[in-house]
Amino acid sequence: MNELGQPLIIIIDDLDRLPPEEIRSMIQTVKAVLDFPRTLYLLAYDRSIVARALGSNNEEDGLRYLEKIVQVAYPIPPLSQQQRRKFAEEKIKHLLSGLKIILRPFEEEESLYERAIDQVASLSRHMRDIVRIVNRLSLILPIIYQEVNVADAIVFEALSQRSPELRKEICNNPLHFCGRPFPDGISGDDISTEEWTRKEDELALTKKAQRNGDSHWAEFLPKGKERKVADSACQFLFSSSSDSPSIYGLRMADPGRMARYLRCTTIDGVPDAEKIHEILSDPVKLEQALSVSDNKEISSLLGWLSAYIPSCSTLNIEGCIEKLIDKSQLVAGFETSHRIISKAISETMCEFLKHAARTLDERERERCFLNIVEGASIHVSAYIILIEERNENHPLSKDNAFLKDSIKKLIARAREAIKGGLDGELLHYVLYRISDFQNGSRDEVHTITSEMCGTDDGLARFLSYFNYLKTNNLLETHSLDFDLIKNPKDLAKRIENSDLNEQYSWLIKPLAEWKIGQKGI
Repeated sequence: MNELGQPLIIIIDDLDRLPPEEIRSMIQTVKAVLDFPRTLYLLAYDRSIVARALGSNNEEDGLRYLEKIVQVAYPIPPLSQQQRRKFAEEKIKHLLSGLKIILRPFEEEESLYERAIDQVASLSRHMRDIVRIVNRLSLILPIIYQEVNVADAIVFEALSQRSPELRKEICNNPLHFCGRPFPDGISGDDISTEEWTRKEDELALTKKAQRNGDSHWAEFLPKGKERKVADSACQFLFSSSSDSPSIYGLRMADPGRMARYLRCTTIDGVPDAEKIHEILSDPVKLEQALSVSDNKEISSLLGWLSAYIPSCSTLNIEGCIEKLIDKSQLVAGFETSHRIISKAISETMCEFLKHAARTLDERERERCFLNIVEGASIHVSAYIILIEERNENHPLSKDNAFLKDSIKKLIARAREAIKGGLDGELLHYVLYRISDFQNGSRDEVHTITSEMCGTDDGLARFLSYFNYLKTNNLLETHSLDFDLIKNPKDLAKRIENSDLNEQYSWLIKPLAEWKIGQKGI
């Protein structure tokens, strides 16, 4: 050592990562050769861990022993939140770039990705934690990033790294975190009464916790200083299930998304996001998907389309609306099965318009809206105008002239449809919508119904709805309302003097006794 003619520095890093017996062996070895000339030992370790190892779990005894060996100690201050955040941001950015993953708009909305990086910094105690989190993400993201929000995946893996036991609780108790059980392909008939009762009880507890402002996952959080950071991560991941549809943006608050993430596979009843996005991007595929004969299947598909619109980066809004318009014409009736699909079509169109308001220019979104007003089945058009008219935040509502012109076009269409033979519940629905579009005024509607009931065919079509109620024993649940008629007493006389007298004799008395402003009988 003397012949070297220069000092020798021996660095031993991560001493605290050894098992206790090896820590003791290493310290004893250093002590044995401590007095070599021109030799300096630099030891890097967590003092409390090494002290416990040296003192056989008695930290004070270990510290006294350590002080006899270490001549100078330089405690390193803990990393700040800002330092951990910067390191995490650099590492995760590099990983996403290497995996060719580009953040989608819904992952950047409301600074979601930025807040995810903040969560990683909070859940990490040192740089090593961040490296481990990135290693976890490098394995899971290539498999799952198309199916789940990347920001959620980042936070979930950081939480799993910090608290493996909490991850296990999330897997075993999804009801307390997502608000609903994982989809498992089991029908209600296959679940025992006891199982249903247990699930109902759990759901009641979570709802009660939400009403009280408590986290319904509170009982599963770790104790001590770990609790706060774990709760914050759960708020990030699961609070969206209570304030917005969590399936928007592929959030893991939706139990289907969470289950898919945990299993990294397809789940019965939960379609691939990629498959739904393909349909939303290609109107031809949408037309094919809507051509099946199973109404339940169509209704389910429309529900998934509505849910995945916000997360589709290649959305063909105008083309998909055209296919939905065509489908609405094929289910223009008001029987139960058609009514369910018509409602689903209407809601899906509303989601397209909502997305159009954020992504298309004024001319394009007005064209989409007008296509619906002029081309969709009359009750679907009426429903959508009603929704958009009442939505004060919708861009279309800011242009009163455009909206008024759209309403005029719909009323003109409604008049033609009524002349063309519209009847039953659908007729009454359209008449009420016309009144809604005129600030509740019945003048236009009274004119239409007076004209209709002036002919035997029109009278039969107008009264057919009341016959439907009576035939289907719905009079107790659907109050008779004659507001659509200017003078119910005149209509009673009209029935009495017509060929429909025998069929509608039961309706004459209620009409004759009706008072203007009455709210149903």
